Amino acid sequence: MQGRTTTNITAGIKAEYDLATVYTEFAKTTVSGLSQMDRSGWYFTILHERDDWSPHFTYQSYKGMASRDETIISVGINKSLDVSTVLKIDLQQVEPTGGGFFESQPTENKVNVLNLALSMVF
Repeated sequence: MQGRTTTNITAGIKAEYDLATVYTEFAKTTVSGLSQMDRSGWYFTILHERDDWSPHFTYQSYKGMASRDETIISVGINKSLDVSTVLKIDLQQVEPTGGGFFESQPTENKVNVLNLALSMVF
């Protein structure tokens, strides 16, 4: 990478409405003289906060280095346990091309992933 210029461009928007909150973000990275290292990604999330619960939907796309791409659709729900702790559950359907973020291309065209997380702020 010595002598190469890397350019990162990002933009994001958050809009809050009475019914829902919407997030979207785009990012693109280019490396001069090495187009195989270029990558870009974007996502769109919509969520509805009600009391301590936040159901959400996300669609995201990633165009990676050397055509290692992914499209992900996820649905989930977050539960605030207190001001510094959130329980997160979501189900993702991942459609990788060229392996995506996997070490190699899965045998199935689409892979389902269940995520369970406890996020804490200290």
